Order: sequence, then C-alpha cells, then structure tokens
Amino acid sequence: TGELLPKRGVKRQGGKARIRETLAAAALLLAGYAGSLPLVDPMCGSGTFSIEGALMAGRIPPGSRRGFAFMGWPSFAPRRWEHLRRTSEAILPAPPDRRIFASDMDPGVCRSLQHNIEETGLADRIAVACRDFFAFRPEEVTLQPGLVALNPPYGRRLGTRRQGRAFFRSVCRRLGEAYGGWKVVLVAPEAEWADDIPFPVSRHPISHGGLRPTLTFGTVPPSTSA
Repeated sequence: TGELLPKRGVKRQGGKARIRETLAAAALLLAGYAGSLPLVDPMCGSGTFSIEGALMAGRIPPGSRRGFAFMGWPSFAPRRWEHLRRTSEAILPAPPDRRIFASDMDPGVCRSLQHNIEETGLADRIAVACRDFFAFRPEEVTLQPGLVALNPPYGRRLGTRRQGRAFFRSVCRRLGEAYGGWKVVLVAPEAEWADDIPFPVSRHPISHGGLRPTLTFGTVPPSTSA
C-alpha cells in the first residue's frame, strides 16, 4: 500500500503529539458518532478528529484521496482505477451543513489546517476558527448538543507532572461548565487522571507513541452547564 500507516491519511501537516488517524476514527465510532450531530474539536492541533469525522460523515471511502504502491505496477490500469473512483464518489451523499467545528489558539495551526482541508476537498464540511478552548462556548457555533472530542496537550510541553494534571483538571472543569448535554471523547494522559473528570465515563487504556493514555467516553449532565 505504500507509506507507513501514520503517513497514509489525508493530512499533510504534522502536529505535536497528534493522535493517530486510526485511533481517532475508532474513538469516534466508540462514541457513537455517525455524522448527524455536531462535532466540536476545540483543541484541534492538526485536526485529526475533525478530518476523520468529516470523512465518516461524508461516507468517503478510506484511501480514496491518496496514492497506492500498486499504481506503479506494470499491470495497473489508470483509466479503470479512475472509473472505479468516480463511480464510488458518484453515490456519496451531498455535503451536509457544516456540523464539524475545529478550533485552536495557535494561529499557525489554524492556517495549516485550513490549507489542508481546502487541498483535500473538505472545506465545505469543516469550519476552522482560532479560539482559546477556555473562552469558546459551543453555542457560538451550534445550539444542538453533539460530540466534543479532545486530545489535550500533555507531557513535557506542560512542565512538571503536577502542572500537567492541573491543566487537565481545568479542561475537565471547562467541559462541565460549558458542554452540558454533550457527549465527550477525552484522552486522559494517565489512567488515574480520569478520576478528575466530573461526570461518569467509561475508560479504554490504549498505547500511543510509547505512552499509555486512557480514552474516556461520557456525557456531560445538562445540570452542570453554566
């Protein structure tokens, strides 16, 4: 198939400690995401959750927007391949209203993501904004509760372990304050940190980049919404 798995996705820009495309897609599926509800990716980084969500919502076939090693084989028939690709795209549903909202406080990250989704034909599915997670409120983009997916920064970027956990707790508090009624996918850097989440969650330990974070899934009680 060509490149190593982490390089097979549609993203062209990197990101610090970005979540793998396969893991993000699995997390969205476990959370029950099917594309009909809003998806907010408020610490988007390279936009993995947003992009995977857009591909899922649009029923876009995996790998349809990249090349494969077999295209260099003598037996490869470019016209037949192009016919198969166009046939599959012809039955795709029309692009839905923008229900995927990606934001990050880093202007460079936002510009890079915007450029990437324009190149890959996903600009009509994802709205990108440069916002601070702690100042952003979901009702600014949608009045319908949906799914918020977060892979917050952790590790050396945040200093000491105590500083990292304090930041994670502040993220959890903000979710409780601003996302009442929303489903949540949240990466907890360490298993015990999931105890800081102020609402019930299910826990799925994973291996990612040599670390052992925990994927957590839950729903913010409406009564906690400010």
